[in-house]
Amino acid sequence: MTCDDAELRAEICQRNPVACGVTQLLDDDVECALTSLFEKEIQFNRTMENLKQQISCSKTFDIELAFNCIDDWKYGFIDRKNLKSFFRKHLYLASSRECIAIIRRFDLDADARLNLKEFTEGLKPNEPYSKVLKRLEISKKPRSNSRPESRGTS
Repeated sequence: MTCDDAELRAEICQRNPVACGVTQLLDDDVECALTSLFEKEIQFNRTMENLKQQISCSKTFDIELAFNCIDDWKYGFIDRKNLKSFFRKHLYLASSRECIAIIRRFDLDADARLNLKEFTEGLKPNEPYSKVLKRLEISKKPRSNSRPESRGTS
């Protein structure tokens, strides 16, 4: 549900559910598109889980330091503006839409900002893993020092 559009959120919450019959099926093209969407979501989550494990097993990573680095204005939360500023400092020009999408994935109370608890939960790996094995796996991979290309802002 949207956290950045209060009117749309209210409208969605007030909407009556649509009745569907037990034997009613989706059109083939809709079913295929939905399957494709779910497959991409699963792949995205696998990639994110791997990155979360890599971050959390790093001996130099500190979750509070990371939070404070993004919340450099010391608001006690991360919102679209300071997330966008953090990206800009690190040479990535994220759009407002991209920043809001990141916040939505971590935001547990739909207030369009992340407190330390939400940030911590969002970066914590969900799957069990061994930090020792993950570090060994990372050490065997060739290092890439390239940064993502900067893009225009919106």
